[in-house]
Amino acid sequence: MFLPPNTTSLIQPMDQGVISAFKRRYQRKYLDEVLVIRETEADMEEDRRGKRTLDNIKAYNIRSAIYNMSEARGQEKLTTLTNAWKKLIMDEDLDFDFHGFEASDFHSLLYKAGENVVSLDDVHEWIEENEAAEGHEILSKEQIVAAVTGGQSSDSEGSDVEQPQKVKMSEIREYADKLLQYVANSNKPHIQEHYDQLRLLRAQIIVEQYQAGHQLKIDTFFKPRTAKLSSPKPGPSQSTTAQPPTPELGPSQSATAQLPTLEEGHSPSPASLPTAQHDSSGGTASPVDVVSDLE
Repeated sequence: MFLPPNTTSLIQPMDQGVISAFKRRYQRKYLDEVLVIRETEADMEEDRRGKRTLDNIKAYNIRSAIYNMSEARGQEKLTTLTNAWKKLIMDEDLDFDFHGFEASDFHSLLYKAGENVVSLDDVHEWIEENEAAEGHEILSKEQIVAAVTGGQSSDSEGSDVEQPQKVKMSEIREYADKLLQYVANSNKPHIQEHYDQLRLLRAQIIVEQYQAGHQLKIDTFFKPRTAKLSSPKPGPSQSTTAQPPTPELGPSQSATAQLPTLEEGHSPSPASLPTAQHDSSGGTASPVDVVSDLE
């Protein structure tokens, strides 16, 4: 993140301390957001402060920077703008009001957050390191060549960015209850004025919590069933196209089927009688003998 340089054209009023005041306000808001202020000795014994501060620095993104810059610009004092025009028109050497944004104030804030190794000179260097900066990163020729020939795209660079950890709705509800309780028990008017907004926020969190609890997965209603393999039992054939059995005809039935029907009182004509058949002995049997055998 690079902010505009403090040194611009001499005929521009923004050069007369306005940009410097804006950058100090932004730096203060950045520290307020990422630093974790220790409250008890347990925070130092368990070494939770350093880890939480590092997590806050990793979670700081462009959105956080835009909001902090907007708030820093909105909190600009009228006296800062007035002094800028006076210095430009009247050529007066004015002292800008940096109360709360001096190097000693930043050093005290860092000390309360447990950053004891940071000296006052380090704070001065951090505040004033961009006094004559161009407002953007200045790359050397070697860095430009490495960036062009390296073939690293923005997608590959962004692939290593850690995704933010998802917070459970139950934890969010717990934090909202504690925050609302703090505001309700506070006796400061500038804190109590946010009570109604926090109640609306907690109500929306409760709705989200119920929706997350009642949203079931699809396999809750349609559970997969495993097929059970079993050996088939022997049984009768279930074929629906069973053919009727063909009856076998004996010698007598085949002979009877060849005889004509005899009506009572009529003798058969010789033409209608069957021809003579040979018996097993080699003789010839007459038709009358065949009929007698059948009767």
